[in-house]
Amino acid sequence: MTQSVIGAVNNAGELFQIEDFPGNLFSLLESQRYIERFSLLLFREDISKLSGFIGYGENGLFIICINYKRPIGHQNFTLAHELGHWLLHNHKLYMV
Repeated sequence: MTQSVIGAVNNAGELFQIEDFPGNLFSLLESQRYIERFSLLLFREDISKLSGFIGYGENGLFIICINYKRPIGHQNFTLAHELGHWLLHNHKLYMV
């Protein structure tokens, strides 16, 4: 199991071209063209008690919203968590 987690992290690092780990994921995403490459929109909003969420649009866009009122470390962790959902769902709509 540990090797599969390490493999998944390495694959995500390659996909998102992460060279400086750990680093600020927001800086990385802002410097890249992730909307065009992955149909991924990122918002930072005050979303009350939530840390963040991912939404799947019918138009193929994926929307991640992160609560900017949390400390930056918490925001980065939440962004990584939501990107993990996106990767686990193979960039496809997933409904429960």
